[in-house]
Amino acid sequence: MATVVCMIMSTDIANTSIRALKSAVVATVGMALLYPLFLKSAYATALLLGAASTRANSAGLIFAYCVAIGASFSVPVTAALVARRLGRLPVPTTSSRRWLQLSHLAFAAPPLYTSIGVLTYIAGAGDLDYPVWFLVWGTILIVVLCSPVDVTRIEVPPVRGTLRRFHGVAALAVLLTFVLAHLANHVLALWTPELHGQVMKLLELLYRQEVVEPLLVVVMSLLIASGLSMAWRYTAAPQEGFRTLQTLTGVYVAVFVASHLTAVFVMARWIEHIPTDWAFASGAPAGLIKDPWNVRLIPHYSIAVWAVLTHVGLGVRGVLTAHGGTPRAGKWVAISVAGLGALLSVLITAALLGLHLGAT
Repeated sequence: MATVVCMIMSTDIANTSIRALKSAVVATVGMALLYPLFLKSAYATALLLGAASTRANSAGLIFAYCVAIGASFSVPVTAALVARRLGRLPVPTTSSRRWLQLSHLAFAAPPLYTSIGVLTYIAGAGDLDYPVWFLVWGTILIVVLCSPVDVTRIEVPPVRGTLRRFHGVAALAVLLTFVLAHLANHVLALWTPELHGQVMKLLELLYRQEVVEPLLVVVMSLLIASGLSMAWRYTAAPQEGFRTLQTLTGVYVAVFVASHLTAVFVMARWIEHIPTDWAFASGAPAGLIKDPWNVRLIPHYSIAVWAVLTHVGLGVRGVLTAHGGTPRAGKWVAISVAGLGALLSVLITAALLGLHLGAT
């Protein structure tokens, strides 16, 4: 009898927590809705900075720019914090699962918005990226506001071991044969874009092979499909912090890779017939800061570098824990790799923004 009473009390507490979290979810969706405006504000401030006449004006505009670009980064940060709270609920329900998945989409706002920009450009309607974004997220916001909180408990089958193993092996193969070299070459651009280009030509002797390039695309597509499938199941069960971060970064990387492949193969190579070199990545000649379209690539790229390595580190943590490793060891592996990802993100972003230490 006491056990039944405790279970009922636990469920009541969980339901109360779910209802209390609705306002946080609404705020997260609202911030995602405003994401393009944060970027637009950063771009407008950068234009004013170029015309500033005094140091005082320049300092104020630099501060305003940092606030605007910081607001764009606050969207995924807020989404991650809300996802953490939702993942800790002991009794997953229909509403909590839906909100947790929405917080994952909000976390992936940078590559999602870039994807919409790429797709509308391909469709010949580049000016519609803002309206499409506002329509989608505005609709989501209305649905969340108007929908009652559903505390029906859900049960979802666990992730199959075969799927996890396939995802892990495929990810390891792509990591060792492509991703690490690709990221290392991007770091070289911090010295000069010319050095990056020279190394890239050497790497392309392998990656542009008739068999290798299609195979990489296929494996990456399978990674996206298997990763999203696992994230769908993991977000339907209580999650500790590391698992939530793993699904968040996984969804971000999946959307980023899909957007990047579309931009490279369809927009650049098929439609524009331009090389996908450093100039393409850094938005030359306008750059990332003073171009109304390219400014979206600042959070898009910088978070992606960190997300890729953080996701890998969390995957290694899971493997270590599953094979008898101590939780402490797994924790420090995940933290260390995430720290490396943050460092590489800063270096690569600096290069993308035009910092080149070897430039004369």
